[in-house]
Amino acid sequence: MGATVLFTGRSQEKANAIISRATLLTKSDILKKLIFKKCDFTDFSDVLSVVESIKRESGGKLNILMNNAGLTSATKKTTKDSCDLVVQTNHLSPFLLTSELLSLLNKTPNSRIVCLSSIASEDKGMLSKGLMLKDFNWETTPYEQMGFNNYSTTKYYNMIFAETLNLYIEKENMKIKVASCHPGWVLTDWSNNAPKYLIPLFNFLIPISDLFAKDLKYGYSTQMHCSTVELKELVSGSYYADCVVKQDRKTPKDMLTKESGIAVWNKTIEVIENRIGKKLTGLSKL
Repeated sequence: MGATVLFTGRSQEKANAIISRATLLTKSDILKKLIFKKCDFTDFSDVLSVVESIKRESGGKLNILMNNAGLTSATKKTTKDSCDLVVQTNHLSPFLLTSELLSLLNKTPNSRIVCLSSIASEDKGMLSKGLMLKDFNWETTPYEQMGFNNYSTTKYYNMIFAETLNLYIEKENMKIKVASCHPGWVLTDWSNNAPKYLIPLFNFLIPISDLFAKDLKYGYSTQMHCSTVELKELVSGSYYADCVVKQDRKTPKDMLTKESGIAVWNKTIEVIENRIGKKLTGLSKL
């Protein structure tokens, strides 16, 4: 029959190019339809709008939700929702999207959620400030190492979100599975939006780092494994790298506890509900 794939992004022009290329290269028995929904993850109202659009057009089911939004910034920026730009894009908005689509996922047999994290979630140096619960919006904590301490924290949130979401799913007797993954260093245009003063540095470093990076066609392998492997083989709540559960994570041990996950979970819900002015429909505090 082929799959119907719905994806979000900020640029209609880039989306049209993706649709044209995918349609040309993919057989119809694999990809039935590719649908683009314009959505800016720096805006909670945009996320809530796209949720309603998905619900209307999903046909009452959603097999896979992949949370893949992500960016980094070398300097502090604030969104219209008065949140840190990177925290909202990488963590808060995917959390909100997941919450509001959870009932649809739960109605769909054999559904799953895949959250893209990063090996940055294991960088002890970048995570030296801990959970950041007292400065969740990075109002007083300085950006360091071109903002990678901020980025690494959000990637930790992605990983611990999957673990804690699995606890929530089990508590609510849902049948959904969830995993997070590290896709690897992939050859993309990720540095295009870097500040002008950093361009010379990137021009020097990128050709060197690209020697160790994955080609695009391999860069999606782990998230696709988590999305398509037999459901019984997916270890719910786990963190994957190179298509297997990663056992030797270097994340500080005190940040991998159940209590830490719940603390981040509850703080996240508090921040989102404060900004949108209402309770989440899918997820609640633990």
